[in-house]
Amino acid sequence: MALASALALGGCGGGDSTSATATPSLSRAEFVKRANAICDRVFARTGKQYSKLRYLNGGHATSTELNEAAQKFMVPALSRLARQLAALDAPPADDQRVEKMLASLDAGIEVARKDARTVRGETGPFAFRAAYEQMWALGLDKCGLS
Repeated sequence: MALASALALGGCGGGDSTSATATPSLSRAEFVKRANAICDRVFARTGKQYSKLRYLNGGHATSTELNEAAQKFMVPALSRLARQLAALDAPPADDQRVEKMLASLDAGIEVARKDARTVRGETGPFAFRAAYEQMWALGLDKCGLS
């Protein structure tokens, strides 16, 4: 199921926005703080996994082997990231930008799932470029590998 579809369906349902059970949107500062904390955790783990790639096949792995190894941990990690970011209640002023970023992340995940060459972007296009750039534009500077 595409993340964008899940987000669109998640907004449907009974009740109005003034009910006692409605959760208020986060402020921009709180959204950025929480999103950066999520990104920091996810990318700290993937950074450690990336550092292990240099030892793959005794340090003599081909680009194809490196891409396939990275695909095995990056696709699930970024899928978790997308779900966790989608669970945050973005401020109304940024809602469309956040939805666009999540859609780009979801699209990148699908591309990376089908083509390992796009995971690292070293031997082909980088599947997550648009999503990372949109994250950074939102102030999510802990998102992406450095």
